[in-house]
Amino acid sequence: MPETRVIAKAVPKPGQEQTVRGLLRDMVAPSLAEPGVRTYDLHETPAGGAFYLFEIYESQEAFERHKVSAHFQRLSAVLPGLLAEPLEIIELTQVR
Repeated sequence: MPETRVIAKAVPKPGQEQTVRGLLRDMVAPSLAEPGVRTYDLHETPAGGAFYLFEIYESQEAFERHKVSAHFQRLSAVLPGLLAEPLEIIELTQVR
């Protein structure tokens, strides 16, 4: 089964950068503890203003399990009100 790779982009509203950073940082450890999660890295643009999560799952099923996890559901309930634009989730297929 091919890996599922994901990049998620979050752009906080002005003044919400620290809150969004903390919420996303709090996602890393529980996400990495999920079965099938190989990579879950949080990045920030050098000038600030946008956060990116780079995620690798061993399968599409592992990614689907992540989306229904308690920590993802908690984030999904809070994050939209803190963002300047909708959370962008891009699924990728590696080109070889």
